[in-house]
Amino acid sequence: MEFSQARRIILDAVRPASVKEFEQAPLEEAAGRVLAEDIAADRDYPTRPRAIRDGYAVRSADLPGSFEIIGEVRAGEDFRGVVGPHQAVEIMTGAP
Repeated sequence: MEFSQARRIILDAVRPASVKEFEQAPLEEAAGRVLAEDIAADRDYPTRPRAIRDGYAVRSADLPGSFEIIGEVRAGEDFRGVVGPHQAVEIMTGAP
C-alpha cells in the first residue's frame, strides 16, 4: 500500500475532537476523558533534561540496524565519548 493511500484511510477514519459540551469531573473519574481546554505547567519537570526510562542512545541515521554497546550512562554521570556509526550507549533512568 502506498503511503498516500494509507494516510487517506486513516484521515477518513478519524475526526478532530470537537468539544460542544463539557462537564466537570473529580480527578479519580477523569481517566479516559478529553480536556475541554489546554493546560500548561507552571514549571518544567524534571527541572533538567533527564532520562525517565532506561534506554539506548543511538544515531538516528543508523536506524534500523544492529548496534555495538560502547558504554553506559548512570544517573548523575555524563558520557564523554562519541557515538559512532552502529554504536549505542546504554542510558539509565535519571541520566542526563
